[in-house]
Amino acid sequence: MEAVFSWIRNLVCGLCLFQIFMQLLPEGNFRKYVRFFCGLLLLLLVFGPLMEAAHMAERFEKAWRLESLREQAREIRREAEGMEELRSGKIREACRGELERQIEETARVLGVSLERVEVDFSDAEGCELQVAGVSLQVEEAEEQGQKLSAIKKELLEVYQIPAEHITISIQE
Repeated sequence: MEAVFSWIRNLVCGLCLFQIFMQLLPEGNFRKYVRFFCGLLLLLLVFGPLMEAAHMAERFEKAWRLESLREQAREIRREAEGMEELRSGKIREACRGELERQIEETARVLGVSLERVEVDFSDAEGCELQVAGVSLQVEEAEEQGQKLSAIKKELLEVYQIPAEHITISIQE
């Protein structure tokens, strides 16, 4: 019986506070939002004991926690995917830099001075780090035909890049 009296007391106090708050609030559009919010609070006061009797509060709490954990798991997956893309991009850039350095070193050993080296990777699925093409810009020098063909041959053998994907241009 004490629980019923406590419930009624909470309802009456809630209604009184609601009316006092509405009297203190100035006229305007803001009142409808306050009335809506206070109505939701009164619904909680009315149905609170009924939910406790039916153990609904525990069910709602479990459902809330479960949904919160699911949302956190989705967020972690999204962050992990972002990290994987970032890591993949960093690996790709590191490989590109290393291949460009190796190609410059190969050209230097063969006696050719390069102005610019660009390495392109294949965008095909499952071919993340497969070299798709190489573009070289060579300083102008006489009789470099044999040296340029030696560089091209070296790229064909070492990196297995098709000949049509190797572009060598001479800077004038």
